[in-house]
Amino acid sequence: MASGFAARYQSVSFKRYLTSARGIIKSMNYPLSFPPDTDSMWHIQVKFGFIVQLRLNELLIPHIKSTGCHGDFLKLIDGPDSGSKLITKLCRSQKRVGVVSSGPSLRIELHSVKKEKSVYGAMTRFLAKYLTRGIKAIIRPSEDHADCTPWVKDVTLNSI
Repeated sequence: MASGFAARYQSVSFKRYLTSARGIIKSMNYPLSFPPDTDSMWHIQVKFGFIVQLRLNELLIPHIKSTGCHGDFLKLIDGPDSGSKLITKLCRSQKRVGVVSSGPSLRIELHSVKKEKSVYGAMTRFLAKYLTRGIKAIIRPSEDHADCTPWVKDVTLNSI
């Protein structure tokens, strides 16, 4: 008589919405490794007239040459949803990376692949701090320079 074992595994999803003026964001299980086959999303939404400044204090992602940026990764998105403008997609370990949103929303997405596709014993995790910056005046380019990016003047900055 044959007996067997059957197991079922589902990917885990985690979403968090942040509205405070400053905060700390950590990957699930931090400082331990982020679970395999997991997607997490943090959406920072601040008041109109403010922007979000994010500093990655630690990003640990094993780099696998064969998968490139198709293994574990962290996306920083300038806006509220995944269709907003991509600021960067990070696929390897980094320290002290900083980004600033162009408006009141910043989205962070962390993805990990199934365990059999990852590097054995490798750890994926991240720790970041964010704060808001109040914009007192935004100077728009003239019609002659419509392709130029608006620039910010007279910004109130709180330190991270």
